[in-house]
Parts: sequence; C-alpha cells; structure tokens
Amino acid sequence: MMNKYYSLTQTLQCGHASSQKIAISSDGVFLVSGLWSGIIDIWQLSSNAILYRYNEHSEAITDLAVTHDKKVISASYDGDICIWDIDMGERIYKTKKFGVIKKIIISDDGEYVGLVNSSNRIRFLNLNDFRDDFSISTKTREITSIISHKNGKYYIIGSFTGEIEIWDNQNFRSICMFRAHNEPITGLTTDIQGTIYSAFWDCTVKAWDINWLQKVKQKGVFKGHSSWILDIDVAADNTLITCSTDRTIRTWDIAKYSEKEVLFGHAAPVISISIFLPEQTIISSSADHTIKIWERERNCKEDQFHKNSVWGVKFDSKSKTVISSSADRSIGLYWLDSKKCKQLNGHRSWVNNSSISHKGDFAISASADNQLMIWDIESGCRTNTLLGHSRWVNDVVISQNDMIAISGSADRTVRGWDLKSKVEKFLLIGHKCQVTSVDLTSDNSLAISASADHTIKIWRLSDQKNIKTLTGHNGAVTSISLAHESNIIISGSLDGSLRLWDFKNHNESEILQNDVQRIWYVSITPNAERAVSISGMFIYLWDVKNKTLIYKHANKCIFTACAISPDGRLFIGADLFGKLHLFGVKKEKKIGTI
Repeated sequence: MMNKYYSLTQTLQCGHASSQKIAISSDGVFLVSGLWSGIIDIWQLSSNAILYRYNEHSEAITDLAVTHDKKVISASYDGDICIWDIDMGERIYKTKKFGVIKKIIISDDGEYVGLVNSSNRIRFLNLNDFRDDFSISTKTREITSIISHKNGKYYIIGSFTGEIEIWDNQNFRSICMFRAHNEPITGLTTDIQGTIYSAFWDCTVKAWDINWLQKVKQKGVFKGHSSWILDIDVAADNTLITCSTDRTIRTWDIAKYSEKEVLFGHAAPVISISIFLPEQTIISSSADHTIKIWERERNCKEDQFHKNSVWGVKFDSKSKTVISSSADRSIGLYWLDSKKCKQLNGHRSWVNNSSISHKGDFAISASADNQLMIWDIESGCRTNTLLGHSRWVNDVVISQNDMIAISGSADRTVRGWDLKSKVEKFLLIGHKCQVTSVDLTSDNSLAISASADHTIKIWRLSDQKNIKTLTGHNGAVTSISLAHESNIIISGSLDGSLRLWDFKNHNESEILQNDVQRIWYVSITPNAERAVSISGMFIYLWDVKNKTLIYKHANKCIFTACAISPDGRLFIGADLFGKLHLFGVKKEKKIGTI
C-alpha cells in the first residue's frame, strides 16, 4: 500500500469552461487561471473567491505566467498578449504584434518575458517599459515547451519532434541539441541538481544528466500513467509531480524512479499543474471545469516556530539573538542563551529580510508588501512604517550607530531612512534591475548594493554618488556581506560563483567557489576569517583566508538563507520548510534546530 502524502482540500468551480493553464503568485495569495473560453480569473486563495475576471481575450488561452511583482502575462489563440497588474486590478498592456503565442517564460530577474510563437523565434518584451528589446532564433522547430534551467544559465526547449535544445541565455547561442524521443514533448522541468525531466505522448517521463553538455546521458525513466502526460513539475523536496489525460496526478521518487502516490479526484483529463513551493501545495486544473488544491502533509512539530519558508536570517551584533523573516508573514526572534522566542506579526505579505539594531532595542523588517516596519523588541509592537518603495523590499540593514537604515527593492532603488525622524533621507538610483541585497560600512560613509543586473555598486552617502561598480558576475547577484573589520566583500550569484572583493581597492580579489548551480545567500564574519553560503540543499562553511572549504552539510530540502555569527562561533541555515538549523563552527557539526 502506498503512503499518503497529499490530500484533496478544496475544489474550485471554473464555470462553463475548462482551465487550460494555472499559475500561483510568488506569495501564494493569488491563483491565476486561463480558461478555454478566453477568460482570465484571479482567485484569492484565502477565500476561494474570484477577485477579478478579465474578458479581453476572444479565444482560448494558450499560456500564462505570473511575475514576482504580481503581473500576469496571458496569451491566446486570438493573437493578443495582455499584461495585468493584480494589485491595480486592471490591464496595463495589450498588443497583437507578436502573432499567436504558444508559450511564455519569465526571465530569472523578472525583467523580461519571452514569447514563443509557432516559428523558432523567441521575442523578449521588457516588462518595465514594454519595449520589444531582442529576440533569439533557436534550432528547434515547433516549440512545445520552454523552461529556465535551475542554474539560471540555460533555457531548455522541447519540440513537437521530440528533440531538446539547450540554449545559453547569457551568450545567446545554442549549446547542444539531442533527440529525447520520437514523440512530441509535452512538458519539461528540472530539479535542484540540474537534472532535466521531459514528458512525452508515450506516457513516460525521462531524466537527463546534462553535466557534460556534449554527452547528455539518460538517467532513468518514470512509467505509470496510462495516457498522455500533459504537465510536470518538481516540488521542494525533489518529488516529481505529473498530470495526465488518464485523469490522475502522480508523485514520483526521483532517486528511485518509482511512483510514490496517485491522486484521484478529477473526472476528466488533468491539463495543468502548479506547485506553491513553500508549502508544496499542488494545484491542478482539468477538463472537468474544476481546479483542485492538494495539501502536503507537513508533519511540522508543534514547537516549530515558522510554518512556512524562511527567506532571511541574521544574527545581532553580539551574536546572542537570531532574527528570521518568513513567507508566513512573520518575523521571528530567538535568544540563544535563554532559548526564548518571540514572533512579530503585521505585514500583509511575506517578509524577505530583517535586521536588529546594534543596541538590540528595535528591529526593522523588509517585506513583499513594499513596506518596511520598525518594531519595539521588548513589547513586540510595531512602532512605525516606512513607505516609499513601489515594489517589494528585498533587504534592510541598520547602521552601527542606529541612526540610519538602508533598504534595497525590486523597484531598482536603494533608499536611506533617518531613524530619528522616520522619514526617507536619500534615494540612490543606478541599478538596471531589482536590488537584491545591501550593506553599510561601519563609519556609515559608504553603502553597498547588489542587483539582478549582475553588478555590485559602491555609493558615497555624503553626496549620494555611485563611486564604483564592481563587475564580474555573469548572473544576478543574490547576496552580499561586508566584513566590517577588513576590506572584503563576499558575493553570491545565480551564475554559481562565490566571489571575494577587495573593498578598499574596489578590485575583485578571488573566486572562492565556481562549481555549483546557484548561490542564494552569503554571510561573512567581520574579521573576514569565516563565511557561509548556500546552494540548493547544501550549506557551506569557508575558511576565507586560506580560500578552502571547511564543512559541507546536506539538508532534506532547499536552504533559503544563512548567516554566521559576528564572533565566528555559530552559523545558521534556514530552509523552505521553515526550519532553522544551527551549527557550531569549531566542531563543524549541526547542534540544533529551531
């Protein structure tokens, strides 16, 4: 008898037409469904109600996607491309100039949408000013599927003729092309190790190892469906999910190439699936005119603090308190000596990062609701809200004298805040994409910002000038950390490299790591002796001075954030399931879970 991992919890009625495509907003608040009738429905998942219904399209929806800042891009057989803003509740763009679009893909930095028509050309539309910026011509004819590889470097393209093409999206060239099957490819996905999974009309899924691009190897085959597989995806715990015209959804053990569970409930072919990664919720749409929500058995301990993914984690300046920021919209405070904890609630969307003041009396949180909130730590109450950013806020740091804070946002700006008057003090403009991470020098004279535009910028705060731009990364810079007692900045990127920069001379110092797929988070001690980084299911501890790896730990799910204590004694890794894993630096082992 199979173990039960998922349970059907909700069924949404689509009305007179089936939902051809579904997508979930990154915060899990909204579900978007595109119907055969051409209607776009925006569902609010907390109430299971349709918030907006758009009737712009006159024919069936071919594909749709949702950006991180809640823009919906829809394509239809009527030849229209429409872009909707969920927060505004209205259409903000419409065009017919691209013809009938079959597939849509959002770039990793959220700045572009790729539009695939019936030819071999993919047009990229700038989502900020809606310019038709550039296009690529692939070798693939009759594209049926396109995804971004987990390492952010490649597009994986599937065809009606059963071929897969791997496209370098940084150098804009085709790297390799291989025949996966003699049947049309109906779906593509990748896991966090970078393995490609392709679904076919013959009811199977094949796994492909692309570590050696010129010698792509088949790793295994998944068999179990009795009819065409229409869509596939991978959950946070590396479980493969498939749906089929046999009316079932199936989950698979990737390591064993075996079936884990069969989900029954739909009365007609299951057309599309979407996974909300933090909670591993499966949402499926079917020709039976319903959308079903399947919840994963989480098995969270009653004393586990966060019930959803942790996106940010930091130590205070005295290495005694940990602050965490979560997709459950809360901020967690943990006192390591007393083992006490406190939760702060007030944001309307997930919290991306937070910082504790150096005196330890207040904290500031940065959220996807575009706001920063100031909290009194003793009472746990919110004392002020800082408004100014027009898109989600990714990071915030507080100066060592607790007088100013700086924040970085998806609106491409860095903003400085006077913490005495609680007003915006300065605005730094220069990045071409969202600002992902920020830091301050100990004397408050310089600010450092990292961006999805592949750069790190140094700003002189006395006149708000960008005095240097550090280049070298070939992908979005996801995280930076400054060693305040030395001249070292450490940075991690979606290009898979971990870099050290000589801050005093503004020169790249050395590449510490360049053999992983994506680095999401980094942290360094003030004396630049130790650093931690995360990539996929692994957390790494580094000897910075000797440029060597000290320790590597594998988790059961994806790490999402990390930090090392200023005294260099402890480091912590947060994961997609909401757990905080505490490690000792000296003994190089895990010592507990929060």
